Amino acid sequence: QAVLTTRARVRPVAAMVKKKALTLLEKQEQQEEDAKKKKNGPTMEERKERNRQITKQYHQDRLRAAFGASRDRMTKRKMWWEAAKDYVDEGVEVAPTRRKVSMTDANLGKLTKKQDPGMAEMLSKVLGNLPSR
Repeated sequence: QAVLTTRARVRPVAAMVKKKALTLLEKQEQQEEDAKKKKNGPTMEERKERNRQITKQYHQDRLRAAFGASRDRMTKRKMWWEAAKDYVDEGVEVAPTRRKVSMTDANLGKLTKKQDPGMAEMLSKVLGNLPSR
């Protein structure tokens, strides 16, 4: 036969004692004290403690800002030449280039054009007047 044992939970004595309900006069006095505290504002010690907390938080924020944002979850960035290497491998032009235009037809047209007879005469005079070296 198995014997089941259970442990009884022990409560502290303070938890078992119920608080005495406040009388109307005590409630009124307590409300007046609370109103005075609110009216006068925080005490010097409360202000000092609040300022310490604010200063501590301010210093932590400044320190975190000095180090910048967390990069734990950021993916590694590719450098620009690595991205360009991918484009070169694909055969795509990396940067826009000039349009490839052949000017041979226009140049041949200018060279084979018949010269004006007046222009040819003037050119021969000018070449004749040049001093020879």
